Amino acid sequence: MERGIDEGPTVRGFVGRWTITGTDLWMDEDLALLGRPEIAFDRQGVGSIQVGALQAGLDYRLDKSARLPRANFSWSGFDDMDPVSGRGWAEIEGASMRGKLFIHMGDETEFTAVIEDIEKRSVRDRNG
Repeated sequence: MERGIDEGPTVRGFVGRWTITGTDLWMDEDLALLGRPEIAFDRQGVGSIQVGALQAGLDYRLDKSARLPRANFSWSGFDDMDPVSGRGWAEIEGASMRGKLFIHMGDETEFTAVIEDIEKRSVRDRNG
């Protein structure tokens, strides 16, 4: 696995904000409890996740041995003001992402996400 800092097509596929559209742990009406439910990846191998009452920073690595573009990550932050951490993974297929979050010594959940508006993403990529 490599740090997500190369400018190859795999890292470019992950870079951006992905809207979380569903999980098997939180009900749909709870996804946006603290704002837009999302997972984000930057070019330096870090990002963030916000879903339900969970807000966390993440550190990811690309897994080039996977069948689909895949990022494995650890994360640390707060869930309803309580410190929490864990790990997870995300795979991209087309404009969709699916993945799994594992809460350290707690629950786990699968999630689905879609990339933000492609036009906005294209403008941001051109402008750096």
